[in-house]
Amino acid sequence: MSLLDNAALTFKIKSDLIFKLNLGNVNVDSEEGVVTLRGTVAYDNLRQQAEEIALQHGARRVINELTVLHPGESAVTIPEDFPRVTTPEGAPPVEQPPPEEAVRAALESDPRVNARLILVRVDNGIAYLTGRQETVDAVEAATEVAAHVPGILGVSNELEVMPSV
Repeated sequence: MSLLDNAALTFKIKSDLIFKLNLGNVNVDSEEGVVTLRGTVAYDNLRQQAEEIALQHGARRVINELTVLHPGESAVTIPEDFPRVTTPEGAPPVEQPPPEEAVRAALESDPRVNARLILVRVDNGIAYLTGRQETVDAVEAATEVAAHVPGILGVSNELEVMPSV
């Protein structure tokens, strides 16, 4: 394995440890495909998951030197008497409004925006706003509001500023 291959392996493993397990404090070293994990984790299952991530990314062998702060405990403990939420069999699925309606409702609920002057179209998670507003602040507010609607990945704001006469 080349130095570049080892660096790529280390990067992939470290990235997943940070983004999947929130383990930014774990040191990852690799040499010839052998990965060494050092540092401290809170629970046994996080130690095991870190090792599994290294193997998933192609480590030939993992030397797991992670120290566990709370041995014998799990990262998630749900009491046996905790009430469970279940959906009755045959219950209808929860309907979400179409994205255009969700964006329109959000615009209508914001007093900074005159929603009657905006046309909304959503395509592949991108909200396209066309029309006009009376102020630059209203145009910016429309972008902000649309961007915070669940399911909206981006906003293309084509609104024009045209003060009313």
